[in-house]
Amino acid sequence: MKYIQKMEAVASDQIKKLDFPKQDVLLTEDDKMRREWKLIKAKDLGNSFLKTKTSFIVNTKTGYKKITGRVITFSKTKVILAGQRQIPVSSILDVKVLSNG
Repeated sequence: MKYIQKMEAVASDQIKKLDFPKQDVLLTEDDKMRREWKLIKAKDLGNSFLKTKTSFIVNTKTGYKKITGRVITFSKTKVILAGQRQIPVSSILDVKVLSNG
């Protein structure tokens, strides 16, 4: 998402302090489906022997933030990262699986 210039990186242990809006940041069903496919890939690689991390751009009530962590699982409403940290799916603008190399 190149149009977001300045974005604060948030440590995964600080996620619980973030305030997320209720409304989904994505408007179209196609975009929501793409997000779900990216989450499936992130979960599969996060649970593989590689323990691959994922970067998220999330919408909070104070603006967009970047969170990096390893996806353990997800549902229709939340993503669970390692350490039992949770992100509401509706707040996720973009998902990028990071390279281990």
